[in-house]
Amino acid sequence: MDSGFESSEAFSRAFKAVYRVSPQLYRINRLDAYVGAKERLDQGLLQHLISNVTVHPQIVTMPEIKVAGIRGDTTLSDIKLRDLWKNANSMRSQIPNLVKGGRGFGICEACNENTLYTMNDFVLFTEVAGFEVDSFQDLPPQFVKKVLPAGRCAVFTHRGSLRMLPQTFEYIWGTWFLETEEELDSREDFELYDNRFLGYDHPDSEVDLYIPIR
Repeated sequence: MDSGFESSEAFSRAFKAVYRVSPQLYRINRLDAYVGAKERLDQGLLQHLISNVTVHPQIVTMPEIKVAGIRGDTTLSDIKLRDLWKNANSMRSQIPNLVKGGRGFGICEACNENTLYTMNDFVLFTEVAGFEVDSFQDLPPQFVKKVLPAGRCAVFTHRGSLRMLPQTFEYIWGTWFLETEEELDSREDFELYDNRFLGYDHPDSEVDLYIPIR
C-alpha cells in the first residue's frame, strides 16, 4: 500500500511481470539473497564464468529418483557441504538398496515458515546429502527419505572447488534467471555428484546443478 499498489493481488501481478515468478516462489527459492546482493562483474567473476560454469544450461526431463541420506543445516554464505558429505559418506554402507553407480545428491530443502520473509546470507536452511536407492525398504531410521519428482530441469555444470559454488549460484539466480524465458517449478533444486566429482577442492571436479522448471 505504501508503494502505491491498491492490493496485494495488484502487487503480485506487477511483480510476476518483472521477475516471472510470484513473490512467494521468489522467497521460497531464496532469489532475494542473490538478485538483491548481486556483485559487479569484476575480473574474478568473469574468469569464473569462463572456466567454472556452463552459462547456457541443458534442458532435460528427469525421471523420478529416490534418495536416502542425512540432513544438515547450512547458510548461503557458509555452505558446510564438506562436513555434511563427510558424514554421509561414512554412513553410506548402512544404506540398503543402493543403485549401482553411486550417484550422490545434495537436495536443497525449502526454508521453514518463519524464515520465508527474512531470507538472507545468514539464515539457516537444510540440505540432504544422500545416495540413489531402488527403494526405501529396510532403511534404518537415522536416514532421511527423499523423492525427487520427475520433470523438466535446467542443468548447469560447476567445475572446480566447491568453495566457488556461491559464485555459480549468483550467476544462476542473478543473471540467467532474470534473462531466461523458462519458468521455475516449485520442486526442490539439487546437486548431482557422479564419477566426475573428484573431491571438494579438486580443480577438475564437476558437479551438476539441477534447477526445476515447468
